Amino acid sequence: MLKLYLVRHGETVWNQYYKYQGHTDVPLSENGLMQAKLVAQRLKSEELVAVYASDLSRAMKTAEIIAEEHGLSVTTYPALREVNYGLWEGLNLAEIEAAFPGVREKWLSDPEIFAVPGGESLGAVRDRAVACIDEIKLQHPSGTVVVVTHGGLIAMLLLTFLNEDASFLRRFFARNTNVSRIEFDGLETRVVFWGDASHLDNLT
Repeated sequence: MLKLYLVRHGETVWNQYYKYQGHTDVPLSENGLMQAKLVAQRLKSEELVAVYASDLSRAMKTAEIIAEEHGLSVTTYPALREVNYGLWEGLNLAEIEAAFPGVREKWLSDPEIFAVPGGESLGAVRDRAVACIDEIKLQHPSGTVVVVTHGGLIAMLLLTFLNEDASFLRRFFARNTNVSRIEFDGLETRVVFWGDASHLDNLT
């Protein structure tokens, strides 16, 4: 059995202002570094065999802090990058509505089909994310693996593993460094828990 932990990266300054980041490479904030250290402590007792991450620095740095506790290096995959939010990157919700009135609601109505202006659809994100996880599963039929990636991509993976429809995205919001645990046992996929950030409970 493969036990997979999906971890969202630590906080960035853009997260503080609710700006869409997408493929823009925004580094961790000081708070994000602390969050990464806390999730690393949470996973310290796990016998990890590998740590993977998106190649964007906010995910890579979070993964490196986790991997350091286990004497592991981090393998990066561009396929684990966040949704390409195109012309929305660097904008918050109010700015998106002002510049692209009604477009976000249209996108949310069927995000797997509609692409963000200048970006990609969530269907395309799902395809690359699932293919990447399948590759990791082939490399690690058993053991415990951590994948550090991004909120939008994690939501699409959970949507797939939970057999949810796109409306799940409206309900999915989880803090930076939230953890989800997925188990792959033969042909069975189990979502043990998702979106848990209890390791941040004492962080002010």
